[in-house]
Amino acid sequence: MIKGVIFDFDGVIANTLDFIFKEIINFSRHFNVKNLKEKQIIEKIRQSNYKDLFKKFQINWLKLPIILFLIKRAQYRLFEQIDDIRPFPKIKKLLNFLKKNQYLVFLVSSNIRKNIDRFLEINQLNVFDNIYTSNNFFGKDKIFLEILKKYRLKKEEVVYIGDELRDLQATKKAGIKFIGVSWGLARKKVFQENRADFIVKNPDEIIKIISS
Repeated sequence: MIKGVIFDFDGVIANTLDFIFKEIINFSRHFNVKNLKEKQIIEKIRQSNYKDLFKKFQINWLKLPIILFLIKRAQYRLFEQIDDIRPFPKIKKLLNFLKKNQYLVFLVSSNIRKNIDRFLEINQLNVFDNIYTSNNFFGKDKIFLEILKKYRLKKEEVVYIGDELRDLQATKKAGIKFIGVSWGLARKKVFQENRADFIVKNPDEIIKIISS
């Protein structure tokens, strides 16, 4: 029986995709990605893991710190637009259902805290038992284990809802279930190929999964 539900922020709760896609194009110019149109670059991002992307875009792994710096800088720019960012359809309904039915609800994100706090305030979504942010782009599994320990939850009692392959990989490391959403960054086939526990088309399906 599920007792704890952990959410990603970007691409799951907050519809920041337009902003993310613009930043992806900026990154591609910074690293001189050639011979691809903007739509092609975005589509490769949505269908590939990071290891494959570095090969396709001919980016050396030694440049990862620069990429992480650019991502963090973009997140600070996002704050200037956060008042215009809205939740995905039916997300508010899902969150309210979880709180009404006394689930523990968490948010784990690599975005910065002030973006998250402002978004939740504007959209009246302050329903989380705890919010975790991390500078470690690939370290969410450690936060998942921290949540399990602090709230005395078993691995089978927790599910994470995400929109990227790295989210799925983190849940496998932590040993918790994963729900991949089709309205976020990664394409459905990415989750299928990497054996996600569940893949959903809308938040109503999440209610059915958690309640079953």
